[in-house]
Amino acid sequence: MSRFVEERIKIYLEDAREFIEEACEEFEKGVRESNTTKIRDSAEKAWNAVIQASNALILKYTDRVPSSH
Repeated sequence: MSRFVEERIKIYLEDAREFIEEACEEFEKGVRESNTTKIRDSAEKAWNAVIQASNALILKYTDRVPSSH
């Protein structure tokens, strides 16, 4: 695996971690405030974490990133 691919995977995983942390914070805030929009936004952030982690996994095994989700 090239150094570029390793760095790209690291970036995808860091992004995934940031998304999931933001999702958890937004979810907790949404629940505290009974704000369904914030809860829905937290789900979107969690989904973005899945996408970033999936991109890292796919890149590791195929040396390519999907062009769509």
